[in-house]
Amino acid sequence: MPDSELLTRLQTTIEGLQWMSESDYPFEVCYWQDCDGDMAPEKLLELTQHEGNAAIELRDIDSFFEWATQPQEWHSPEEQEAVKKYQALVRLIKQLSDPNVYRIGQINLDIYILGKTEEGAIAGVKTKAVET
Repeated sequence: MPDSELLTRLQTTIEGLQWMSESDYPFEVCYWQDCDGDMAPEKLLELTQHEGNAAIELRDIDSFFEWATQPQEWHSPEEQEAVKKYQALVRLIKQLSDPNVYRIGQINLDIYILGKTEEGAIAGVKTKAVET
């Protein structure tokens, strides 16, 4: 899929979606075109303007989104809709090459869910989490 279509679909998918932690945060679309698809931790810290010694943890997409993509009988209609949006987001991110979750920092985390596009860019979404 062309990058322009991917970015539009990502934006539509995350509209109104919040990542829940000790505080809830919205998602934002991320896109870096001139990086040769380099997703090494050092390069990601540079692209995301974090210090080179920042803690970075790599997570698998499925395990990271597991709780958010599993419908539960007790979910309200709003929660059921959020599950569908998370499922759509995961499907979309999985269309990228080498999709992964990068958690940067400690306690106040910046979370990047990224992969490589067909055009060689890095794209995905970012959010924040607070974990004490």
